[in-house]
Amino acid sequence: MPQHSFITNEETLLSDIINDILPTTDELYFLVGYFYFSGYKELYENIKHKTLKILIGMDIEPSLYNGLKEVYIASSIQDMGDEDIREKVYQNYVEMISNIEEFDSSEFKKSFYHFLDMVKKGLIEIRKTRIPNHAKMYIFRKSKEHNENGNYPGVVITGSSNLSISGLSNRNEINVILRDKQDYENAKKIFDSLWENSVEILDKNNLDIFHKKVLSNVWFESPLKPFLLYLRVLKEYFEVEKPEGLKYPHEITEGGYINLEYQKDAINKAISTIKKHNGVIIADVVGLGKSIIAATIANYFQLETVIIAPPHLMAEWEKYRKKFEIRGDVYSSGLLDKAYEEYKKVTKDMLIIIDESHKYRNEATQTYGYLHKLCSGRKVILLTATPFNNRVEDIFSMIKLFQIPGKSTIQTTETLALTFRNLINEEKQLTKKRKNTEQINYDEEIKKIGKQIRNIIEPFIIRRTRIDLEKIPRYKDDLKNQGLSFSEVESPKLITYDLEELTEIYEWTIEQICPPDLRPEEYKSKKKGLIGARYKPVDYLKNYEKYKKQVEEEFGSFELFAQGQRNIASFMRRMLVYRFESSIPSFLKSIDNMINSYNNMLKWVNKFNQVPIYKKGYIPDPDEVLNEELEENIENELFPEIISKDLLEKKSMENVINELKNKGIWFIDGNEIRKEFIEEIERDIKLLEKVKDRWVDENKNSKYEDKKLKVIKKYLEEFLKEQPERKIVIFSQFADTVDYIYDELKDKFRIIKYNSSLKQKTLNKILKNFDAGLDECEQENDYDILISTDAISEGYNLHRAGILINYDIPYNPTKVIQRFGRINRINKKVFEKLYIYNCFPTYIGEEETKIKAISTMKISIIQELLGSDTKILTDDEKIQSFFVEQFKNQMDEESKESWDTYYLAFLDRIKKEYPAMIEEADKIPLKTKIKRKNNNRKGIITFAKKGYNYLFVFIDQNGNVELLDAKNGIEMFKCELKEEGENVSESFDEKYKILKKYISNQKKKRILDKGEQKTFEIVRLLEEKVKDRSNYLKLLRETIEELNGLPDYCMREINKIDLNNDLYLEVDKLKTKIPEDYLKNIKKRAQTIDESKETIILSEEF
Repeated sequence: MPQHSFITNEETLLSDIINDILPTTDELYFLVGYFYFSGYKELYENIKHKTLKILIGMDIEPSLYNGLKEVYIASSIQDMGDEDIREKVYQNYVEMISNIEEFDSSEFKKSFYHFLDMVKKGLIEIRKTRIPNHAKMYIFRKSKEHNENGNYPGVVITGSSNLSISGLSNRNEINVILRDKQDYENAKKIFDSLWENSVEILDKNNLDIFHKKVLSNVWFESPLKPFLLYLRVLKEYFEVEKPEGLKYPHEITEGGYINLEYQKDAINKAISTIKKHNGVIIADVVGLGKSIIAATIANYFQLETVIIAPPHLMAEWEKYRKKFEIRGDVYSSGLLDKAYEEYKKVTKDMLIIIDESHKYRNEATQTYGYLHKLCSGRKVILLTATPFNNRVEDIFSMIKLFQIPGKSTIQTTETLALTFRNLINEEKQLTKKRKNTEQINYDEEIKKIGKQIRNIIEPFIIRRTRIDLEKIPRYKDDLKNQGLSFSEVESPKLITYDLEELTEIYEWTIEQICPPDLRPEEYKSKKKGLIGARYKPVDYLKNYEKYKKQVEEEFGSFELFAQGQRNIASFMRRMLVYRFESSIPSFLKSIDNMINSYNNMLKWVNKFNQVPIYKKGYIPDPDEVLNEELEENIENELFPEIISKDLLEKKSMENVINELKNKGIWFIDGNEIRKEFIEEIERDIKLLEKVKDRWVDENKNSKYEDKKLKVIKKYLEEFLKEQPERKIVIFSQFADTVDYIYDELKDKFRIIKYNSSLKQKTLNKILKNFDAGLDECEQENDYDILISTDAISEGYNLHRAGILINYDIPYNPTKVIQRFGRINRINKKVFEKLYIYNCFPTYIGEEETKIKAISTMKISIIQELLGSDTKILTDDEKIQSFFVEQFKNQMDEESKESWDTYYLAFLDRIKKEYPAMIEEADKIPLKTKIKRKNNNRKGIITFAKKGYNYLFVFIDQNGNVELLDAKNGIEMFKCELKEEGENVSESFDEKYKILKKYISNQKKKRILDKGEQKTFEIVRLLEEKVKDRSNYLKLLRETIEELNGLPDYCMREINKIDLNNDLYLEVDKLKTKIPEDYLKNIKKRAQTIDESKETIILSEEF
């Protein structure tokens, strides 16, 4: 046998060689840089009954990548005393056992207890060199039977391997084995010298200290009480510390705003969420101060900030910007292009605050495209009171403003993109089945989807309801101490008005527009009702296939585009009914606008044989676009910038058409449209003119009297007489109706009006008269009544009013809640009770024909405005009940106790009453495992952390793994104080390994859907053909393929590329719409997202 040889772990592992040596030895002396228990586990079966001295030269490090720490360790250890060295080693034992994956098993526990038993018997001792020593040397003394009469006293192995599973088995280690007697004696002499001058760490004499310092702080000690694990889960999941340097509203504004506990918690959590996920959705219900929370966060980050707000809230945000010292600018939601252009070159981090963010739900629009580019790579705060009142894809659009779907910070799904794609498809299938009247429990199925969405977005949404503030004592006591509370809300009541002699014309009008005995799809064949032909020209194409490709290139899916046009036709009919129900002046103005719009379409066809199509329905008058004296027409408010001033100077219709094409209008040759198109446009025009003429004649004959307004006047007089201090707010969704009511009432009442077109001066007057939150010296009392559109239903305090009247039928309960939120504010309660009234027509009398007529009319109106599920609403009592129920359901949703309220209140109480118990729970080691008796569900639940996300994963007795939402996960950990825990069973490890594998699985590679694949292929082809732009195109391809990082708007812009044109020009044009810097921002953000390893925190077996 050679006296020495090299060991590289290539052919034979070092662990195998050592295990071959061990049976012939009786004493072992190991000098190692780092000592890992994983190394001991590899050898312990052959170490029984032998003495082992382990001398640690550097440390017991829990990580394998600490080369850079060695200089620090060396210098720090030299300055330590023996006690400090011992303490440091004990701490590292705890970290190692708690954090290294290999130690999280019953097999390791078994080897570790063998190790302790050897220590107890005096067979194992561990010491630490006083001076750092990185040497590795393993000395094996041969037993008397095998030392060849002392000529072969032992074996020495020295080289690169530490006593770890890696060091003993890694292919990249080099060691040498020495069998020469002289080598053995020299090695033993070196070891003995170091041993004599070392610090005792562990032997049979200090095992009690080791137990206290190490064993009591690692997972495999005696089972803990389940209640402590329950507390640890609550504290770990819910507790968020106040960020260093954060100032709350009172400090920032020098007393201008008060500090509220629930807002402070929301601010702390939001800042933590933004740091983890790059954005947050603040979704507290109406009236709880979302803007104050966002402004405080902006003050904390001190970043350049862009605030996007509805036009009517800009002034309010300017006030917040100044008071909260926010760096940046406020932009109207209509000026997103300007905001983007002004900030696109800013390379430093920024903060984007988007108020009423639920309005940006269509990612196929240019507006959303600008918003996405503005938000890309920046911190984002979304404010909305209605995060869940939208379709799945609407919610996804909001999330994509701060999350990259293909590389999300959310670790609880395979990919955000895939998860949402599946949910969107599921929702569409449900909607399709419902339309086809298939037997499904639609509401229940939609609730299931909603639950899944809530689970997904739980990590970055903050939402509190009023009931939460009542149920969490800390919040409730804080509000009480500061003199704040909520008013009692009375159920909505009806203000009915008798149409009297106008019943017949009301019924006739509804009969003309939407006959109650027909479905809309029957209007055409029965030649009744408003068809809306002008809004859906694609339905009249002679050859669908001929135009299908062109439509899809211009607008996307042909079927979706055609359905979109039908939806516009349906919407315009509904809008006419809305306006009719609101007020006759508003209705007649809509009639005029629709007649003009229809005539414009006829002019295009008759004069130029062209049918213009615009996605949103607006068609300019061909006479007007050639008229230099054109003034903006009312429809341009809906579709701005379609007609530019430059266009007016171009006399050639060819030039006009080309310009309009660039503005988003597309033309179909008139010869390609069936003649029914013109016929049905003309029939719709005749119907609209007939309705208009009937009402004009009625007015001329002086028969017309506004019965609704007459009754409202009476109610206003009674309200103000009985409670003169209780101001009144009247809401209508239409500015025309607001103007009309104001003009009719201004001479009789102290009334002020507001809509989005009025100036800030008017708004200031309103707030001085209606905002109870202003200092008394700033308050005025010049007005008793405010009549307004919904322009003031968001963001303002109007709580000197105690009565709200919905002048129009409140077809949207969410909108009613927003309106009501203006008078139900938290910052100051004025009235004990608040009242809501809804207006609705009725008939008081006994004439059967008139009762039947008004019932028929009401059914038609309700069905058109509220949906077909309301056919049973045939009398006022049922209508009253319907509105009460509708409001109640929405209020219940708004006031519903959040699932976590109980736990937050419970955790607060334990912290206050039993702080020692919280401290004990804090000390629970990672990977702690216990068994519990009392649970009906058998299996194992694990509470883990992956990246920034907490996971609750359950495996049943059959090995089926389920990812639980936090609500159900915490519910499983919930227990009573008296419950005792046990050691886990022998079968625990098998299922536990499956759980860990599930948690650590990498995300699946994303598969492109059909539409994405088409876009991807276009970019890939361009990348091959346009070599000079390959860097840009490669970046674009990767953004689509790997990150799913582009909104639909950008994808459609790519799809519009004509591959038959000059491709260099096409790519350069694309770069203006999808800039390279925008793509780089997305990639840069993706590179910062760490798909972090998982940490098992606690597990329980049932």
